[in-house]
Parts: sequence; structure tokens; C-alpha cells
Amino acid sequence: MLSPTAINRVLQPQNVLVDQTNPDGHLPIGPVTDNVFKYLSPLDLVRFSRTSRQGYVAITDYGKHAFSITNLLGRYFSPTDVLGFRFLQAQTRTVISGSSALQFFERVYYPESDLDIYVEARRVEPVAEWLTYAGYELLPDPLEGQVASLDERLLKLDKKMREHCPGMFKQSLVEEEGTYLGRCMVKVYNYYRKIDPTKRIQLILTYNSPLELILAFHSTCVMNIITHDTAYALFPYATFEQKVTLVIEKSRDERCLEKYRTRGWKVLNQVPQAEAYDPRSDFYAPSRVEGIGAVRYVGDKRCWTIPLSPEMGTEKPEFTKYLNSWQLIHSAYTSNRGYPTSDVKFKILRSRMLENSYTVALKPAIFLEPILLALEDHIGQKLDHDVENLLRNYFESFNGPE
Repeated sequence: MLSPTAINRVLQPQNVLVDQTNPDGHLPIGPVTDNVFKYLSPLDLVRFSRTSRQGYVAITDYGKHAFSITNLLGRYFSPTDVLGFRFLQAQTRTVISGSSALQFFERVYYPESDLDIYVEARRVEPVAEWLTYAGYELLPDPLEGQVASLDERLLKLDKKMREHCPGMFKQSLVEEEGTYLGRCMVKVYNYYRKIDPTKRIQLILTYNSPLELILAFHSTCVMNIITHDTAYALFPYATFEQKVTLVIEKSRDERCLEKYRTRGWKVLNQVPQAEAYDPRSDFYAPSRVEGIGAVRYVGDKRCWTIPLSPEMGTEKPEFTKYLNSWQLIHSAYTSNRGYPTSDVKFKILRSRMLENSYTVALKPAIFLEPILLALEDHIGQKLDHDVENLLRNYFESFNGPE
């Protein structure tokens, strides 16, 4: 089994290796190869790249345009606004997820789909203003009245946010509510483009890190995220090679599951035992009390990670990967559905010492909590990167360096 690391090494949309006998970096049949490559899975692309030097050049060059973020965002924004949106992402930590991110990795286009963007509710105002600047108009919300303006909606939202003040480490809100449509999602704003009403954007607001909501999607095939500078597929081998999606039972949504069946995924209600105990599997989680080996984090070796081009030149770092972790758990007992089910476990980390909120798997949270509690009353600066370095050392002490 080729690892996501092998895919990452070859399918990067940059640093193309040029064959001196063919300076254009293409096989002689150029455009024809694209029509062949688009039908190959990611691992088949890697295998083809290993057949010859020219095969490597062709696949690397193909990755340069096949995995272009402009292909996705260009459907919704002008070329200059594509870059503007990415700068907005960097400033507000807005991420793209759902079917939008899935299309990016799949190299396909679902004509009926919206652009799904996720942001913490406290950062929504600049995002909403920018969408208006880019030519989008907010659709009326029947629950708030046909004439409710954005300012009026934000005032209501601000009151709702002030009433919600979680502590430093808190059980995920999705677990408290029992569904991802519960308390972890504040609001959904629907926008349409005035010059082309078929182009629509869903702006999804979350109380905490958007990853809390993403890890509570109905199944694993849509657990992918695109930041301003990097795209991450969290379960890449299962999603893009095996074409299977594992149901997260607490968020089961038969309508959504049926949609992805029709798009080509096999829906797994439970994980085969061999995969649950196979460390190479995306669904590795041999027991409810599994150690650090089963803990995942954004950008780890199991992820498919694609740096985006062009580089933004912003000082904002990529998604703080070691601070965003989770653990896949498979029930050791039969559920009321007649079979063991799967869940994603983590805690929410919020603190006045941190600029952002994060999802942290249970084991790292136990390690981190006493350290943060000891520092909370003594330090007045933001410690996000210091805490990330702590967790980097923590993970590397078990797994070795990335």
C-alpha cells in the first residue's frame, strides 16, 4: 500500500521537474494525457510517475493544474477576488470543507453544489462584508424576517455568542447535543451572486473551531479542509482509493449518505475488524482505550496534504496542525442498530491565552491541561505557537518526527 506521503511527494502543484530533452515538461501527446490522467486514482498517478523520468514530469505537471485552487474558487469569484478570498481566509481562519473540498481532491465538479465556507462566529463580520464586496447578496432568512439586514443579524448573533462561554477544556458541543446540526453550529448564511444567481455560497458559522463541526459530519468522505495555503484530506486512502465512507453514527443523515452513494462511494456502517486493527488503515482504532498511536492530527502522515499555489506571502501560518487532533473510536459493543458503530472523539480547547480555539484528542488534552492551568494567571500574551510546539514534541516522542 502506498502511503499518503508518497502521494504528497509527487502530486504537488509546484516545483515541476523539467526534462532537458523535453523542456516543456510534457509527454509529446500533452493534452491527451490530461484526459487519461483525470480517470486515474491518486495512487495510480503515483504509480505512473514511477515508470520513467518523463512519466514523473508529466504527472507532476498535471498535478500543477489539476489541483489548482483557482479551478475551484474561479467558479465563484473573479481572478483578482480569488486571491482576495485567500487573504481573507488567512486573516479570519476561514476554511472550505464539505462537498467543495471533496471536489478539489476528486478533480470533479458537482454543478448543483454551493461553495461551503466555515468560520468561527466571532470572525464572521469581515467575511460577510467581503462577500458583499465580491458581488454576493445575502438571501432573506424566513426565521428572522424578510427585511432583516446583515447588521441586525450580527447583533442577534453577538448576543447569542455572549451567552455561550465555554471553559478551557470542554467536551465537544456536538457530543452534548447529539448531532452536528446542534449547538456547535451557530448559523448558516446563504449568499447568491447578483450577476449569476446559480452561484451560491453557504457561510457556516461555528461557536468554536470549524473543525469541531467538520469532524462531526455524517461520514468520513467529506472530512477534508482547505485553508488559505494548504488542502488536507483526513481519510484519503479510504475516500479516494477505496471509495468508501464510514458513517459517524451520532451524525447519521440518510439523505446525505444517499447523495454520496449516488456519487460513487460505498457507505460503511461499521469497520471490518481487520482494518480496525491495521495501523496502515485510515480507520485504525483497535480499542476504546487505545494509546497515542490511534490519535490523528491535521497534516499527519495519514493525511493527503497539498500546498496551494500561488503562495500567498502572508505572515499567517498554515493551519495549526498539532493543535487540531482527534481520535476515531469503534464501539466494542453492538448498538441498537445491531452492529458496532464509530465515533470521533476530542475536546474543545479555548483559553484567554490562545488566539484561536482547537479540537484536541483526549490523550493530548490530559497532557496539556495541567500545563495551561498553571500558566493561565501568569501570562498575558497569546501562546498558540508555544502550545503547538509542546504538542509537536509530545507527538514526536511517540511517533518520531514527521
